[in-house]
Amino acid sequence: MNARLKNALWLALAISRATVWIVGALLIGALVFVPFTTAGAQLGLRIASAVTNDMVVAEGVDGTLWGPLKLQHLEVHLASIDIAIDDAELDADFTQLLRRRLDVAALHATRVQLALRPGAPQQTPASGEGAIARLPLAIAVHDASIGELVIVPAGSEPITIHDAALAASWVGDRVVVERLEATTPWVGHARLDGIATLRPDAIELHPLHTQGFAVASIDGVFGYDTPSDLHLEWQKIAWPPDAANAAATALDSGGGEAHWRGLLDDYRFDLHGAVTLPQLAVSLQARGTGSLSAVHLAQLDARGLDGELHARADVSWNDGVRIDGAGQFSNLHPQKLSSELPGVLNGSFDANTTIADGQPNVRFTAQLHDSTLRGYPLSLNTRGQYRGDRLSFETLELQSGQAVIKARGQVLPTLDAQADVDAPRLADAWPELLGSLHGQIGARGPLRAPHATARLRVDGLSYHGMKLQHAQLNADVDPKGQLDLDLDLHDADVGVAIPKATLAIHGPAGDHDIRLDVSSAQGDVALTAHGALDIERPSWRGELRSGQLTPASLAAWTLKQPTAIVFDAGTLSFDPMCWTAADANACLGLKNESGKQRADFALSDFALTYLQPLLPGGARADVVLQASGHAEFGPNGMEDLRADLATGDGHWQVGGLPPIALKPAKLSIDDNGADGTRIELNLPLASGVISADATLAAGAAFMERHLGGTLKLDLPDLAWLHLLTPEVSSAKGHASGQLQLGGTLASPQFEGRVELADGELALVTPGITLGAIGLRVDTDAAGDLKLDGEASSDKGSVHLSGTVSPRADPLKLDLRLRGDNFQAMNTNEAKVWVSPDLHVALADRRLAVDGSVAVPKAGITPKSLGDGSVSASSDEVMVGDDPGAQPKRNVLINADVTLKLGDDVHFEGFGLKSRLSGSVQAIEQPGVATRARGEINLVDGHYKAYGQDLTIETGKLIFSGGPVTEPALEVRATRKPTEEVTVGLYVRGTLRKPDFQLFSTPPMPQQQQLAWLVLGRPLADTASADDKSAVGNAATSLGLAGGEWLAQQLGSKIGIDEITVGAKPGESNEQAMFTVGKYLSPKLFISYGIGLFQQGYTFRMQYDLGHGFKARTETGVESGGDLLYTVERK
Repeated sequence: MNARLKNALWLALAISRATVWIVGALLIGALVFVPFTTAGAQLGLRIASAVTNDMVVAEGVDGTLWGPLKLQHLEVHLASIDIAIDDAELDADFTQLLRRRLDVAALHATRVQLALRPGAPQQTPASGEGAIARLPLAIAVHDASIGELVIVPAGSEPITIHDAALAASWVGDRVVVERLEATTPWVGHARLDGIATLRPDAIELHPLHTQGFAVASIDGVFGYDTPSDLHLEWQKIAWPPDAANAAATALDSGGGEAHWRGLLDDYRFDLHGAVTLPQLAVSLQARGTGSLSAVHLAQLDARGLDGELHARADVSWNDGVRIDGAGQFSNLHPQKLSSELPGVLNGSFDANTTIADGQPNVRFTAQLHDSTLRGYPLSLNTRGQYRGDRLSFETLELQSGQAVIKARGQVLPTLDAQADVDAPRLADAWPELLGSLHGQIGARGPLRAPHATARLRVDGLSYHGMKLQHAQLNADVDPKGQLDLDLDLHDADVGVAIPKATLAIHGPAGDHDIRLDVSSAQGDVALTAHGALDIERPSWRGELRSGQLTPASLAAWTLKQPTAIVFDAGTLSFDPMCWTAADANACLGLKNESGKQRADFALSDFALTYLQPLLPGGARADVVLQASGHAEFGPNGMEDLRADLATGDGHWQVGGLPPIALKPAKLSIDDNGADGTRIELNLPLASGVISADATLAAGAAFMERHLGGTLKLDLPDLAWLHLLTPEVSSAKGHASGQLQLGGTLASPQFEGRVELADGELALVTPGITLGAIGLRVDTDAAGDLKLDGEASSDKGSVHLSGTVSPRADPLKLDLRLRGDNFQAMNTNEAKVWVSPDLHVALADRRLAVDGSVAVPKAGITPKSLGDGSVSASSDEVMVGDDPGAQPKRNVLINADVTLKLGDDVHFEGFGLKSRLSGSVQAIEQPGVATRARGEINLVDGHYKAYGQDLTIETGKLIFSGGPVTEPALEVRATRKPTEEVTVGLYVRGTLRKPDFQLFSTPPMPQQQQLAWLVLGRPLADTASADDKSAVGNAATSLGLAGGEWLAQQLGSKIGIDEITVGAKPGESNEQAMFTVGKYLSPKLFISYGIGLFQQGYTFRMQYDLGHGFKARTETGVESGGDLLYTVERK
């Protein structure tokens, strides 16, 4: 080989070696550049995109393939799915690939969208075919999360899953899920953890645990071609999963288990557990079998409402879906759901369903039998069909007691149904609902606006205090055609008595007339309108053509002119509607502006004399009011108000008292720019003024705006107070105060002091003059009032202190009243001084009064017994309801007050003159008559009767803890007409049933005791008529007071229906008789009477003719006959 060839070979070899080193260096550089640099990662992903023909497209690449790698956006396009990933981050240890392991430390993405592409369905492999039991390498994912996973099925709505997270590993045939959780649209937030072993023919679960809407575990084997045996046990299942609280949960299970075993085409299952529905706890048991084409529910048993349900069902889907089911229930108690539904339900049901082309066809029947509701038999029979979207009832008959509803027809998707209602006792259908309802109703057309017909009659309706004696409704209303409706109401009471009301609507929907007439205890209303109904919007447009409003006892307001009215999309608007009464005009308009409603109002020349019939005591306000303004309403209610109210000169007068001059007054609520709203009040009085200057801060809700400002009171002379009531003859003093305003209009706060000083009032009825009157009222931001006041009368005084909380609901107060020798009465019949020490507290509608009232001095000299009225006897019974009966108290009273009589308390009147002493403790408790303990004693008493003076040796009124109206008596009064004779009267018993006894020394007959007591000497046979009359009067008085009661008691013992002692109304005591009577039959009564002080007898016979009429005849001293008619008060 020559040298030149050798050199050439050497050069070629050197070049080859250099080329290999260069290529190797380039390959090594590429291997370092691509995975370990950001530019290499970007280049690698661009190459991948080019090689795959844009199957992989990446944007915003940062980091390295070695990790961590960040991608702003990544798209992967496959044959059946498009994957888009936003803001992804991957951190994995790829060196573990050398050990056949992929270890992912972190994998995060803000959003992942999986869009499935439409395509031909793939053939499903046979069970177990292609099942993956292990991967060629181990995978461990320590922290993976997706903020939002959106799955977009082809042709369907997207499915969004939030906050998906995964921590898991798959090593060999073992899969360990430490955490798999997400928030799905189906079950809310759920979490799964557990271990599974993958076999070629099955999956073993060891077990899996779930949390979220279901707290459960599942373990066992799921076989592809081999038998399965799975066991599910749950501790809790709640549905819906996103219920905010327990009350919103529709289904709640506190525990249960299920067992599923067998092949996919031949399996058995059973289940038992507890389920709680709203107000209903149910225990369930079920068992059945199934295959890939059918499920047979052989038994479903449920227990709840103290009863049970048994059902069965078969479901198949080989040739379309078919479901056949039936069941029966027994002994169900609906009062477990509502206390207003006591009863027992027994019945059965069945349904047969086929589904073809996605349309269901269900034929069903249901029955109730041997059932009761609220004590009445209850039955139901119905048969119907649901086909496609059409639900109809061939028959539906529901009966509760005597109330029956029979219905038939279609109810979905449109109406074409009729019903007959026959309920002679509505209480059979609903508790506390009294009355009767009869008639027919029908409806056809769309659910939103059907053509409805009704012929209904209601009688004697009563429910929760509301009453309606009679109502008649005749209606044939087609919202797109003719409207004909007549409603008549008679004798209704809805808090206001309405003797009669009528509503009539007639004419086409687009051109009809409306008339409303109401006659009530509060006044009468007569309105006519004309308009058009557009049911599609819906809206009503028309005008109020005439109107008259006549408040009770006041003049009528008449509509001045027709007014346009629009009701559209749930909002009402109308042009200014003006009403007139005498010289007054009142206008109100309502319009919509930018989603808000504005009401403009005006009142002109309104004389307050219009209200005189409503003012008490004949008061009269002779002044004219002018007012105008507007109010705006939005989502927060009233959002703004502007108003100006003003009165001119006038006067106020009560009865025949001199008038009080009234000066012009003004109230202004006006815009105050950025500061909000300004409120100014100027109310001059006869002497002085009440004024306010306040600001409402800007805000949305008018009543909730912050309030600030000052309220001032300046009344330098209160002499005009005597012009307000005839009970005050003169007045003096002055009042002043200043309150700082805070809070809101809805809940205002007042802080400051109001003070009355140097006050004096001369009171007419008690005849006293209150002097040195002072009262200080301090209020704080919480609204509590602190009171401190005093007054004097004669030489005594009283002092009042305590707190009142008027903003508390209910009202609260705590007051103390103390006094010393305060003259409370100074009249011709009574002069009384008191020293009170009382504590009064009110809280939670409970009023507590305790303390004492001492009467150190009193002079009581009554001249008459009041108005001459007589209290009811103990055996009197009122027939029927008393319309004047007082309503039940809504404040419970507890009182413990002691009355203490001093040493200078005297009584002189009706022949009695005595000093009174003692004390009585009065006790009152809710639901119990007022009770009393103590004694009132007569000291040094004398009684003058029948022209003679009696000395009261003992006089006691004894209260022993019983009713205060039933004290015991012990009175011993004597007279000593001569040195040798002492006669007296001893009274014991109670005020209602006193027992009179005469006594004397020496002993003598009762007639002579009366003579000595009344005449001061014995009664001789030759006594004058006047003497006999005096003794007779005394005997009759004693007989009427005690003897007649004794006689009646004696009569009941011996079978006599009536025994009386005394004279008839209009007769003198000399005509007093002793009378006995007996009912010979329920309608025939006879009586015989004999005179006590005059000779003669009376025989009377009375017969009840019925219907309130009685015939009576009388013979004896006088003879005659009467026809009597008696009316019982209702």
